[in-house]
Amino acid sequence: MYSEYFNDDKLGLKYLKKSLKIAEQMKDDNFINILNGNLAMLYIKMGELEKGHFYIKRRLQFGNK
Repeated sequence: MYSEYFNDDKLGLKYLKKSLKIAEQMKDDNFINILNGNLAMLYIKMGELEKGHFYIKRRLQFGNK
């Protein structure tokens, strides 16, 4: 089942976003930073550059805390 996330971009986005919400509730900056980077790469891979850029900016913001 886990390998399905790597083959299906939309399913991967769904679970990355859920994980990001949980990490934000836990206030885990390291995990938030990792998830923002993964979301950015996935959006860029899918051709959605604006959304990818948004998550890159969020990653940089959390990385500078």
